[in-house]
Amino acid sequence: MSAGLHLLLHLHQPDYRMPDGGLPLLPWVRLHAVRGYLDLLRVLESNPRARCCVNFSCVLLEQLDYLQGLFASGITAVDSWAALSLKDAELWDSTERLFAFRHFFSAHGENLIRPLPRYWELLQRKQQLERDYEPQEACEKFSPADYTDLALLFNLAWIGFSGQRLPEVQQLRQQGSGYVQAQIGQVLRLHGQLTAGILSAYAGLQDAGQIEISFTPGQHPILPLLCDLAAYAHPDADDPLPQFRHADDALRHIQRGQAEYHRHFGSAARGVWPAEGSVSNEVLGLLAGARLSWCATDQANLPAQGNLAHAQPWRWQQQGQEIAVFFRDTRLSDNIGFVYSHWQPREAVEHFLQMVASTAHSSGLASPVVSVILDGENPWENYPDGGEAFLGLLFERLAEHPELRSVLPAELAATAGNSGVIDSIHAGSWIGGNFRIWSRHAETRSAWRQLARARETLSPYLELEGVLDDLLAAEASDWFWWYGDDFVASGQELFDQLFRSRLLSAYSRAGLSPPPELLEPICRVCLEQQLPEAETLLDVDIDGRLSHWLEWRDAVKLATGGQYGSMALASKAPFAALHYGFSASELLLRLDPEPQLLELLRSGLLKLELYCEQEDGPQVWQIWPANGARPLRCALRDFLECALPLGAEGLQFGQIAWLHFELRQPDQPAQRFPASGRIGLRVIDRDFRLRHWSV
Repeated sequence: MSAGLHLLLHLHQPDYRMPDGGLPLLPWVRLHAVRGYLDLLRVLESNPRARCCVNFSCVLLEQLDYLQGLFASGITAVDSWAALSLKDAELWDSTERLFAFRHFFSAHGENLIRPLPRYWELLQRKQQLERDYEPQEACEKFSPADYTDLALLFNLAWIGFSGQRLPEVQQLRQQGSGYVQAQIGQVLRLHGQLTAGILSAYAGLQDAGQIEISFTPGQHPILPLLCDLAAYAHPDADDPLPQFRHADDALRHIQRGQAEYHRHFGSAARGVWPAEGSVSNEVLGLLAGARLSWCATDQANLPAQGNLAHAQPWRWQQQGQEIAVFFRDTRLSDNIGFVYSHWQPREAVEHFLQMVASTAHSSGLASPVVSVILDGENPWENYPDGGEAFLGLLFERLAEHPELRSVLPAELAATAGNSGVIDSIHAGSWIGGNFRIWSRHAETRSAWRQLARARETLSPYLELEGVLDDLLAAEASDWFWWYGDDFVASGQELFDQLFRSRLLSAYSRAGLSPPPELLEPICRVCLEQQLPEAETLLDVDIDGRLSHWLEWRDAVKLATGGQYGSMALASKAPFAALHYGFSASELLLRLDPEPQLLELLRSGLLKLELYCEQEDGPQVWQIWPANGARPLRCALRDFLECALPLGAEGLQFGQIAWLHFELRQPDQPAQRFPASGRIGLRVIDRDFRLRHWSV
């Protein structure tokens, strides 16, 4: 018996670009390119007998184009994290220091950080400082030299095993510490060198017949939910979902994926991995109608045919349409993704091949084909060597295995009579055979309601430039993945911002005002931050400048920590910091605007409003210009200072006040600060002075 192994590695990153331009907000396209995408390419090139399918999401292809275009133009600040890395750490403000302190350790501790002793030392210091101090105070304990080393080592650590062979990379790793700013630019230029030509090299391997390239449609949407949300979403009678039936959008994603594929690889795509392996009968009909010869999903979605019936491709036939379907072996795929990184490479490869052979033999099929499909970028971070030994040995052993052979799905799909026939498929994804993750949680359902409302309202405006693009981008699976409590990650609120920014942009392009609730964050994970209570009264001159050095010394300070907005200042928060304190009769606020925003406020082009909620209900003040219906004492010079009354005319003594600010300019969506959630502070009570007297 000779059995086939169909190995598919899926490559995807969500769209980190804001609709109004600017740098991508996250660096993961760049960092996965210099690691996972390049390393996989080099392993395939060094094993000419290796055969597998590599799947690219359409939105990843677009972003790789964008990335390579910037690098080719000599631009190294290709995303907001790269831009901060390239800025002299001596010039970083407190917000930037806190951001780097929090995020520039975003790498596998054992496999990426520990091999660089200085990086490991900085991580140990960070963890100790976090135990001893509040985050803003902790980050100030790092020196500019520490931050220069940190920025370089973060970007250096992400270079995979292929790039580590470059002499320049070896020299930088051997230097260890004491880096200078110019060397960070060198690392970013190396990133550009390493990412150049990745897609064309993959295309060359396909042209040579070594690999097959497939695609994931459009913006990586859950296609069955677009076709009929209510039919396939997680049921919840107490929180019903709206009607959302837009098979036309599902088809647009498929067609855009085909066009993007043809643009990059010069031929028509033959196969597709739907986002998250999500299928339904309607989706298979759309794929077959788009002249695709095969698609793939998880074994959980194969109607009951026997225990190992998934060990072959099946032909789905319905109403005169037909497409080959491959069903992923869940256990084998998950072993590569989650288990074998802890094993010795040779032991892992032998165990895997033995399991594949056993599955094929036990299936009882004459020509079994075992499909192993998994994320092609994230698992390798868990392998000590980036997966080099495992992948190399796997392809080497497969090429000489007496019972197994590597097969490409398009070849199998074109072979008549090599599969069974089904006339229906279970609607589900590769996670549990359902769509629970993308439809269960209250936050997720709220996002669907916003999307459904926008899609209906904006239907007459789809021909206007950018409206349809924004709506399709808002249909991406990634935003719904991160809502709720299924997954928790640093920066989770950023995905909420990216989702809502697309809908806000669509309304703006159509010349319509968005529904007010769209301005509020959907994501409620760690969004309400209550600040420490004031411990002393302040003596502040409301003049927009530091009148004397003690003026704001005892104020409570909140650094933004890198939150993002939805207007021109998309790459960072509009305010670097918020300070607050009290006099006996007023809440005193100081907002430190970023330079660009400061100029806009001075010009009178922006209006700043404060929204406050207490037990008695909400209140709104116009902070700037200081000419609103409820005039306040305000001043703008080096920063913005204002005073809000306490008592009957303003905030109530002794209560928590939940605040957020909104910046408004004509014909633009409002920009919120903080970008997600509210800031809580306790208003002093009337006995504050008596309880805090001192001599």
